[in-house]
Amino acid sequence: MKIQAQNTFFKSYRRMINSECWWRWEFYKHKYYDIKQVIKNLIKYFNVVTKMCSWDSSSMLLMMHFQAKILLNNLEKYSYECDETLVPKIKKLKRFVELTNNYIKDSTGEKLYAERCGYDCNAEEIKWVPIKDSDLSEMIMEKKKGYEHVDNTKAIKDGHKLEEKEWEEMMNILKNEMLGWWD
Repeated sequence: MKIQAQNTFFKSYRRMINSECWWRWEFYKHKYYDIKQVIKNLIKYFNVVTKMCSWDSSSMLLMMHFQAKILLNNLEKYSYECDETLVPKIKKLKRFVELTNNYIKDSTGEKLYAERCGYDCNAEEIKWVPIKDSDLSEMIMEKKKGYEHVDNTKAIKDGHKLEEKEWEEMMNILKNEMLGWWD
């Protein structure tokens, strides 16, 4: 058997130089799959990205919530892991999705923690009472008739406690379980 060496250094060098020039096909040939993935991600994450803002932690949780739902769906449908280890992961992941959903709804005002603890926004009425010998008015909150049993102050305090409890639970799930979430 005869082995013959070939000089391919200059061919490789020319290919390398061509891949650095943006007007050559070699430059785009390697980036084709990257560009394709970028377009897929722009379509997939459009709704999440348009709701994101840079000054709030709810944006990070919104992205994590979106990703956790995708991972949960993939684990339930396509995972080959045995049930004794998969079922606890899915249970924790479902709980994480529920907790992030609660936090997102609270931050957008859709469903507040206080409302989950019994707060009723229809129970109180705001009245403006003029102050004597002044042009100013005083704000007074009065309970409406039929809502005397509603204690909104207690509901707000309980809502804060519930928020702290769920936040701690969410962070513990992330800290202890997240490394095991993969498909």
